[in-house]
Amino acid sequence: MRSNLIQQALISVSEDNVTIDMSAYNRPEATGKIVSHNKISVTFKDDATFTGELVNKERIEWSNGTVWHRSQ
Repeated sequence: MRSNLIQQALISVSEDNVTIDMSAYNRPEATGKIVSHNKISVTFKDDATFTGELVNKERIEWSNGTVWHRSQ
């Protein structure tokens, strides 16, 4: 039986702090800061630090070329 569950990173913001729960991908939590009204800087402990541009409420474009879309 196939599962239709969607893996997703969970992003939390508190003041200017950003936390990304990557446990759905068996990766450690990522942490960072809000840099400006549409940019965040996040350190993925098992990789590197990347800048994310918040294009709209549904999309983050990362400095490494990846794009994240919001799940509904």
